[in-house]
Amino acid sequence: MVILALAMLGASPAMPDAFLRLPPEVRNKATVVVSGRYRTGRGPCELLPDGSSRWPLLRGFAPVTLYRGQVRTDYIGVESPRLFGAKDDDPPLVEDREYLLVLRPSKAAKARMQKREGSRHYRDALAAEEVLAIVEH
Repeated sequence: MVILALAMLGASPAMPDAFLRLPPEVRNKATVVVSGRYRTGRGPCELLPDGSSRWPLLRGFAPVTLYRGQVRTDYIGVESPRLFGAKDDDPPLVEDREYLLVLRPSKAAKARMQKREGSRHYRDALAAEEVLAIVEH
């Protein structure tokens, strides 16, 4: 709701401190900056060639506040969500916690983010190179 209201007013809230603490080269590449609540879940059932089935793990964010760019979707999937600068043994993201996403999505990903209902297919998740940073908000 907040995203829609701000978009209708043509206003963007001030960038949060978490964004300003990122290196300039990361900040300058970002075309989309949005805060969102981290969510995990299972995707739709997929039938495999051997007759078995699977429900892929979905990881992504429910947008809360838009700071830069255009986002109308209710879900942004991310292939490998990690905090900016995290090491392999660092703890994973926490379900339902709000994070700041600093993104440079491809044209196809931008088009998906313009649809009100986001794609919940793991193949549509943003690739690592499209996610410049995820930081605690």
